[in-house]
Amino acid sequence: MHHWRFFLSLEKDFINLQNYIEIDEENFSTFSLELAKLLQTACAEIESVLRLLCRQLDSESPFADSGDKNGEMKKYKKLINRHLSGFFQAEVSLPHLEQSIKPWKNWSNANPPDWWSSYNSVKHHRHSEFHQANLENVIYALSGLLLCNLYLYRKVVGEPYATPNKIPEYFDCEYTARRMACRADFELPGFEVK
Repeated sequence: MHHWRFFLSLEKDFINLQNYIEIDEENFSTFSLELAKLLQTACAEIESVLRLLCRQLDSESPFADSGDKNGEMKKYKKLINRHLSGFFQAEVSLPHLEQSIKPWKNWSNANPPDWWSSYNSVKHHRHSEFHQANLENVIYALSGLLLCNLYLYRKVVGEPYATPNKIPEYFDCEYTARRMACRADFELPGFEVK
């Protein structure tokens, strides 16, 4: 699965950042060119994975190959809410920070999560909003991408506990197996095999 390997590659880049930026809440507002690249790439990948996930959830969705290729977060939200209501409560653990986050929790019908708005600000107004390409937003974006990939993977293989064969090193969640050749400990919130 290309999208999973892409996430793992981005995670590796994030891990390498630790040579320059200590991954600590004290540095959440730190911004840099590397963080900007990670934020932009992770969020662009989220759009790709969400589009595929929506196609898996509803083959008649406007995100089919022959349909709307632009997509919009509001459309994704509506479809995901209809089919995976627990998606917004899914949690990612950050063992190095000793905390867990729910990257999609604040995705309302009117507005995407704050980190997504920051991504768009950096994308469209980099000259004035570059400071939003910060460590905290990258952590949320990569966590959001991890969850999107897990939902897509499980939807494609049709198994509620399936985990891709290589697990993340930094980002952790109870929805991934801790060891190779094992099933995950928990189902993703709202996931149902149909």
